[in-house]
Amino acid sequence: MLGKLTGWEDTIVALATPPGVGAIGVIRVSGPEAIRMVAALWPAKDLLQQASHTLHVGVLKEGEEALDEVVVSLYYAPRSYTGENVVEISCHGSAFVLERVISALLHQGARLAKAGEFTQRAFLNGKLDLAQAEAVADLISAQTAAAARTALHTVRGGFSRALRDLRERLISLSALIELELDFSQEDVEFADRKQLYHLIDEAAATTSVLLQSFRLGNVIRNGVSVAIVGKPNAGKSTLLNTLLQEERAIVSPIAGTTRDTIEETLNIEGIIFRLIDTAGIRMHTTDVIEQIGVGRSLEKMEQADVVIYLFDVHEDGGEEVRKMRTELLAKGKVFLLVGNKVDVGAAHGDGGVSGVMGGAGAAAGGVEGEAGHGGSSVAGVAGGAGEGSEKVFKMNTELPAAGDAKVEGAGDAGDPDGAKAEGSRGANGAGDGRDGIAGGEAGKGSGKVRKMRTFLPTEGKAIIGVAGIVGVATATAVQVRFPEEVLISAKEDRGIDVLKQRLVDLVLKGEATDGTMVTNARHFEALRKVDESLRTIRKGLDELLPGDLLSLDIRHCLHYLGEITGEITSEDRLDYIFSKFCIGK
Repeated sequence: MLGKLTGWEDTIVALATPPGVGAIGVIRVSGPEAIRMVAALWPAKDLLQQASHTLHVGVLKEGEEALDEVVVSLYYAPRSYTGENVVEISCHGSAFVLERVISALLHQGARLAKAGEFTQRAFLNGKLDLAQAEAVADLISAQTAAAARTALHTVRGGFSRALRDLRERLISLSALIELELDFSQEDVEFADRKQLYHLIDEAAATTSVLLQSFRLGNVIRNGVSVAIVGKPNAGKSTLLNTLLQEERAIVSPIAGTTRDTIEETLNIEGIIFRLIDTAGIRMHTTDVIEQIGVGRSLEKMEQADVVIYLFDVHEDGGEEVRKMRTELLAKGKVFLLVGNKVDVGAAHGDGGVSGVMGGAGAAAGGVEGEAGHGGSSVAGVAGGAGEGSEKVFKMNTELPAAGDAKVEGAGDAGDPDGAKAEGSRGANGAGDGRDGIAGGEAGKGSGKVRKMRTFLPTEGKAIIGVAGIVGVATATAVQVRFPEEVLISAKEDRGIDVLKQRLVDLVLKGEATDGTMVTNARHFEALRKVDESLRTIRKGLDELLPGDLLSLDIRHCLHYLGEITGEITSEDRLDYIFSKFCIGK
């Protein structure tokens, strides 16, 4: 087969570095006449008399015209990448200069290389097997450390060694069975059936490990598509921008701003996540363009490897989120439910901590405070009574970074201004909705609110002492409603690190990203056929099938393994595989 490959004896040339302007550009020449052709352009010395693996500096000339001052690297067969004579010419990176040098080599009789032809020749000359050759392309296109590490492991023969071990077990199994066939007339049994079962189990175990590695290997090689879906104005575009740390998507308070999908990539711990921002899912819209966007959102959700369903913790109830969880589970999707806008506090009624104030009755409203790292909504409300003549203390709230808040002051209950608490920082008034004001009716009763001191530790608890009464309130009220969901504020960049880690954990599932992994769909399919054949062989042993039938199934296994390493292949298949390489590799 090798001798029939067209152009096998040609000397080929191509630019090995990316096209464009750069400091240097490397031209690679390979074939039986490679050194002679370059020597014809090198008047300074006879390159044919120089040793292999040497470097030479000089001027390339075509006739009397100087082409460039270059460095020439010589590699004699078979000690080269392709197994042939190879010359690499390091020129200045001008596109014009590189084109002139390649043109001069074409005048000497070389031809332009096809995509991947250098690596294809390395395979055909036994320098690499087919699995290693394909990994060269993966290494060139690797975008993360994990992808590069996995590809390099395969290039260096890690995957091939695993296949070789599997092949040796199958050959041992075949030899034992075929030996019996040779002596079938003498009714001699050379193969212990227990030994055959043991060999099959070992081969099946190795095959199973390799098949299972494909899930993670495919993720490392090709990345993970993540569709960010949800209702309009849930904050999907804001989340995309926050994850990317750039204003990639247009954000506005107008529902339905995003009409089409936006796709960007994000590297998290060596895994490429292809993030897809989608139009808000609103099923009863009359806007034709928005209807198209919703259709595309649903399509992307079906196609994605992972779905992030983003919801507004203040707009969506727990029942609605549970319904979405059920739907995604029914579809077999891998998903994360993410609650957004946890930074929005009492204005949405999620309030915070009810203050018990003497005998005043009810303290209304909730003041949202950025108190240290507590992240809680603290209700510190002093209300004045319509009935009762006692004084209500005026509040001056200071929430320093340490998390301590002192509340003190005085005002008349009959004075409308005295029934307000003016907060110095981060306060949303439940009564009138104005920042820094918490106002409300106390109802009936009397008594004095003397002093309040609030301590907000990082655990998210608030301890409030008012007139000798201490109450404990949870600062993460939203978490009570959504205990299993990831809670974030895309706008304030809160909880984003937790979300990233959950994405990684969802993909890796505790598996290591080093060692031998199947990353190629062609390899996976061949191994799946090997696994099926091993099951057939075991079933044949159970049913006491004759050795010639068992031997046929074993040969099928060896055939499928040979397809991976290239021992069993065709010229058309090779052309297809290497056509996906870049020119010059």
